Amino acid sequence: MIRESQHMMNEDGFFQAFFDQSPCAMQILRANGTVLKINKAWEEFWEQSSVADISFYNINSDKKAQAMGMTSAFKQALAGITASLRNMKYTLDADTAGTGGVRFLNVRMLPLV
Repeated sequence: MIRESQHMMNEDGFFQAFFDQSPCAMQILRANGTVLKINKAWEEFWEQSSVADISFYNINSDKKAQAMGMTSAFKQALAGITASLRNMKYTLDADTAGTGGVRFLNVRMLPLV
């Protein structure tokens, strides 16, 4: 039996701990397509250090995301429908590539209500 701390019993605290500690790269987008929150795994995967580093990003204006179907998936999630995209190759621009310019993605977009 696992003893739950008071913090973990609070739903907001549980979600925060799950989000922060997940080995999966996760981000939360606002309804307008801008980034609200990213976790540590996301920072490591995309080689970014904070939301401030990507404050310019909007999924709705990302041409690659549009071509790959991610903006359509985002719109589905906004409508309350979970969307999944598998085995996607995302090539970063030269100025944002960091140490590697290609990422392979399995994307799952869920509505947070």
